[in-house]
Amino acid sequence: MAKINLTDENNELGFGEEFYAEFEVDVDYTISSYNAGSVCDPQEGSSFDIEGFDFNMKLLPMDIGDKPPVSWDYNQLSEEKKREINDWISKKLSSDWVNDKLMDHALSVTGEYPEPED
Repeated sequence: MAKINLTDENNELGFGEEFYAEFEVDVDYTISSYNAGSVCDPQEGSSFDIEGFDFNMKLLPMDIGDKPPVSWDYNQLSEEKKREINDWISKKLSSDWVNDKLMDHALSVTGEYPEPED
């Protein structure tokens, strides 16, 4: 499981321009390592399968200063807002940036980089 931090700095989730939402996401994933292949067995690239995620959510004022994070209870949100947040996180998890973070995590855990060397 890898920890990824996602921040909604552009107010995509609509919490208001004075706040941005920060998510600490625990990503459960599996990775298939790169296979250089042979004449009989073609090469395969490494790939990720994200099996699920859990997250903690904070709302932070844009001008943080010495203000503490705003308490925002995810469970108190409407089902529609929860779906919107889950969809937003899912889309972010499919980005190249997250892919690179998962590759780095896989390397730190296994000691092997799961992609071909150039």
